[in-house]
Order: sequence, then structure tokens, then C-alpha cells
Amino acid sequence: MPISTVCGSCGQEYLLKEELAGATVRCRTCQATFRVPELRIQPPPLPAPADDDETTVIAPPSKPPPKLQELTDPDDDDTTVPSLVRSEMDPVFDRDQFLLRQKHFSISQKYFVCDEDGDNIMFVERPVYLGKTLGALGVLLLVFFLVVGLFVALGFLIARGLGQRADSVAGIFAAVGVLPALVAGLAFFVWIMPKRHIRFYASERKQRVLLEIRQDKKVMLLNAWYTVLDPDGQIIGRFRKNYLYNFFRRRWYGYGPEGDEILVAMEDSLALSLLRRFIGPLFGVLRTNFILLKPDGATLLGTFDRKFTILDRYVLDVSPDRRLYLDRRLAIALGVLLDTGEHR
Repeated sequence: MPISTVCGSCGQEYLLKEELAGATVRCRTCQATFRVPELRIQPPPLPAPADDDETTVIAPPSKPPPKLQELTDPDDDDTTVPSLVRSEMDPVFDRDQFLLRQKHFSISQKYFVCDEDGDNIMFVERPVYLGKTLGALGVLLLVFFLVVGLFVALGFLIARGLGQRADSVAGIFAAVGVLPALVAGLAFFVWIMPKRHIRFYASERKQRVLLEIRQDKKVMLLNAWYTVLDPDGQIIGRFRKNYLYNFFRRRWYGYGPEGDEILVAMEDSLALSLLRRFIGPLFGVLRTNFILLKPDGATLLGTFDRKFTILDRYVLDVSPDRRLYLDRRLAIALGVLLDTGEHR
């Protein structure tokens, strides 16, 4: 049966299908979002009164039904009703525009996420682990020189056994040992270095986690994979970056929790992306902006633009996605990855 509800912002009345019970929808009048109430089970009707001459039944006064505006089907191209939004999503994600500004003079990569009015609503951090990085570099150098030293010692032993000049043979073995020494050093470096996960907090005090982006692998050769999790550890989606495509036009692929491809993010212009490769950002004039598209490559979901400022400030705008096809948590996670993952 249809559900009668009212927009809490402007008072517009709606008659919704029961499939939308518990969902969050957008008002066609004021564009505010409100939650559709759950279905209520009607109690069984009271038994009819017994035949009694003294019983008088008073019928309620007739009242015309309120004039309701029925929302169109979500599959209709003219509708502005979004698809179902998970009710457990934190309210800070319930918006179409996010402002990102990077916190400078910090070793780790830190961001403040603001609303349309510039008020902080989230704090994001991707740690650098400076101490572990320096320790891993020290181990790399130690392993490198140890392996090279072993090759030199082996050269001396072979030269002595063959009666050859020890210094020349040892030099040859030292040159041969450079590559395996470097490989061994890098292997220890990767083993010691931790993965750099990204966490979204409710405030800079980092007392409540809102979202997490996990780096799937330490070594990423052709593809870099990242998994987005909610505070309960449930997978919201995944992102993939292909390094081969990045030379021509940077692009990222987004996937839903079931593994289906849901979006493609790429630089706004192929010509500008090639120009940036050869002459650089030109003091910020050639800013790297991204467009978010559906997998068909034609339907615009939003934009991620860098403001023309000295400091790193970005605007993530997904207002073109009026049906909430894209989970806003995935949208802001992608926004952070498009900066920290591209080293912009």
C-alpha cells in the first residue's frame, strides 16, 4: 500500500510506493532529503457490535483526502527521486558538494573536509611513518653492502684458487653483485614498510572513524587497488588505478561492494593532460581536474576540481548525480585518492 509522508523542510506531501519504505529520498520542491517512514502493520478491525436497539453508531465526518503528489518511478528519466541510500550512513556524507583542503607543514598527508559553508565536517589522514621509513632505508643500505661484500669476498677466494690478481676478480664480482644486492635490499625495504591506509575521522581529535581506505598491496606494478570500508569493516567499494594509462590520461575505476564497475574518473581533457606531461602544471595554471562518469563514459556523475589557489584546495561536486547513483562515501574517498594517490 502507498506510504504517505511529508518533506520536513518545505512541507510538501508525497504518496510513495511501499518499496521506498526506510529509504532516503530527495524532495522535488526544495531538493532537501528526508527519510521515508517504515511500513506500519495495521491492527485487525474491531468486531462489529452486537445487535442492540440502544446502540447508536456515529459515523465520522467525511473529509476529503489530502492532495498528494505521487512521485514517479525511479527508472523514469524525468524523475529526481534517488535510489535507496543506506540508512546507516553518517549524516555528514548526505550532501552533493565537499570541499577539501590539505593541511600543510605536516609530515603525514592530512586533509580537512568541509561542507558548502566551509565548516569542517571530517578530518582525513594518510600517515607517512617517518621513523619506519628511515629504518627501512637503513636496512636497505645494510643489506646492499652486505650482499656486495659477499660477492667481493667470493671473488677474492676464487682469484686465490686460480692464481689470478685478486683485486681485478673482486672488482668483477662486486659489479656482478650490485643487482642482486639492490633486489635484496628492496625486498627488505618493502617487508619492513607498512601499508599506508587512509582514515576519515569525525574531527581532528580522531576519536571516531567514519571511513577507511585500505591499500591492498605494498607492491603495485601495473594496477593499484584500494578497498573502502565502513566503521564496521564492511566493504563499500574498491578503486583501481592503472599506471599504463596514467602517461596519457590519468584515470581511476570504481567498483561496488559486489565487484561490479560503477564509475570511471579521468582527467577532464586529453589535450590538457598531455600538455601537463611535457610542460608541467605551469605554476598552477594547468590544474589537474577530473570528471566522474558512469562506465558508459557518457553519463556525468560529478567533477573534482582544484581551486586556483597557492595551497591545495579541491571541490568535489556530485550534484549532477541527482538520483544518488553514486554512494557519497565512495565519492569523497575517491576525491582523497585523486590527490594523495596521484601525488598532486
